[in-house]
Amino acid sequence: MRLNQQLSFSYCLNIHPGEQLADVEAALRGPASDIAHQLSPDQPFGLGLRIARPAASELQDPAKLAAFRDLLQELNFYAFSINGFPYGAFHGTRVKEKVYLPDWSDRRRLDYSMDLFRILAALVPEGEEASVSSVPLGYGKQEPERFIPLLLELAAELRALQESSGRRLHLGLEPEPDCCLETTDETIAFLQQLYAADASGAARDHIGACLDTCHAAMQFEDPAEMFQRYLDQGILISKVQLSAALDVEDSPETRERLLTVDDGVYLHQVKCADGSRWADLPELASTPVQRGRSLRVHAHVPLDWAGLPPLGSTRHTLSPSFWKLLAQGACPHVEVETYTFGVLPSDISGSRDVVSNVVGECRWAINQISQGTNNPIPARI
Repeated sequence: MRLNQQLSFSYCLNIHPGEQLADVEAALRGPASDIAHQLSPDQPFGLGLRIARPAASELQDPAKLAAFRDLLQELNFYAFSINGFPYGAFHGTRVKEKVYLPDWSDRRRLDYSMDLFRILAALVPEGEEASVSSVPLGYGKQEPERFIPLLLELAAELRALQESSGRRLHLGLEPEPDCCLETTDETIAFLQQLYAADASGAARDHIGACLDTCHAAMQFEDPAEMFQRYLDQGILISKVQLSAALDVEDSPETRERLLTVDDGVYLHQVKCADGSRWADLPELASTPVQRGRSLRVHAHVPLDWAGLPPLGSTRHTLSPSFWKLLAQGACPHVEVETYTFGVLPSDISGSRDVVSNVVGECRWAINQISQGTNNPIPARI
């Protein structure tokens, strides 16, 4: 949905399980339609799609793509972004480190990303922007140079597709804990290196950053400051994803409570304000408690959840300055990205169903954005 002339807002459909095209269509006809009806009854509802590799392959068939476009029109949807981070299964199985594969040294990642952009180029109205978020190069600390060749190929292909389609197309690399790109400094340094390696200028036009506020909080960084630094350095902010991490103080009580968050599906990296880190919650559990130290845990928790001691939320890092930057259109695409309702303990996720959870989160975020603009969003939303 459009919150103003500059800003498309949605939630990320990676909350709905399924990797086949039929799964995507079922989500659109079911919970996505229910969410859209509550949030945007009088205007088309924008989509932050999640299209896994199998569904993306199906949509390379022109007939299936045309039918999918007709379905969006029938349901009063419009597409503006795709979460291209997870390549395969993302629910109901052990995901953890596998979510980063294939990485940007593997041609499968390039081919998949271009398939997503070809889908968007056919769905997005002419003259509009389309974004795809992607893995932060790869998992673990690696030499960034090894990822440059395929990203330069991507930039060249995106320039050609943009010229032929009339849609502005851009990819956002999404920094994440314990990955090749995890901090603002690392992301800016890599993107400047990438831009310097491309005499054509295509990389600067088509490749930038996806700012995930949960991941920013994991680094003990300020999302508004990150936002401004990207702008000051001429870095394209392709998309902003709104979510929060767990914010806790170490104690035996906290450790016991965190056991209920260890779902066995996703990585839950842990960071300490002093720079200490653990790759997942089991690693933290194997170390002595240091009562009172500040820890953040990579577990996406709802934006409208204020915390329940001993567990707190990093949503306090989303300052008025951050919301003002969003409201002013500093990034055209914003989506709420809490995909964990199916695995969170009930006292965090609440007793609501997925539709109610998403609607509650989105309304909370819309209210914050509205407070950052001189043109408040209608109260009916």
